[in-house]
This record gives sequence, structure tokens and C-alpha cells, in this order.
Amino acid sequence: MLEFVQIAIGGLVVGTIYAAIALGFSLIFRVTGAINLSQGGFALIAAMIGYTFAVEWGWPLMVAIPAAVATTVVTGVVLSRFTFVRALARFLSEAK
Repeated sequence: MLEFVQIAIGGLVVGTIYAAIALGFSLIFRVTGAINLSQGGFALIAAMIGYTFAVEWGWPLMVAIPAAVATTVVTGVVLSRFTFVRALARFLSEAK
């Protein structure tokens, strides 16, 4: 019975993560009209950074997870500022 509960909770967690990524796809497409498939990539980057902080560097999970999220947010903001925003502006100006 304990295994079932653990598997069910694990499934809910993974499903929630997939739902958040799908919500990001939908939100970006509705707002910008452009398809941006980087959400999954950033989820992967966050997971790898979290793994590095927790396992490789030995940080406690309560520190590693927020640090991984913060690092990924900063990476995303920097990349979007220099790539996606400029490309979208160029695309929208050419579409008119």
C-alpha cells in the first residue's frame, strides 16, 4: 500500500510539472502569437542545475531547489532579453 501511495504522489508531481510547462506554452502562444518551445529546455536546465547543487555539491534540498529555480530564472531572463525579445520584435515588424 505504501508503494502505491508513493507512486501516486510521484505521478501527481510529474503531472503537475508537465501541466505547468503546457500552461507556459499556451500562455506564450496566446500573448505573442509565436511558438516558443524553450519551456521544456528550461525545465531540463533547472533539473540539471538542481541535481548539481544537491548531489554534486552536497547542498540540502531546501537550499538547492530555490537556488536552481533562481539560477534558471536569471538565465531565462538574460537569454530572452538578448534573443527572444529581439527576434519577436523583428518578426512583428516584418509581419505588418
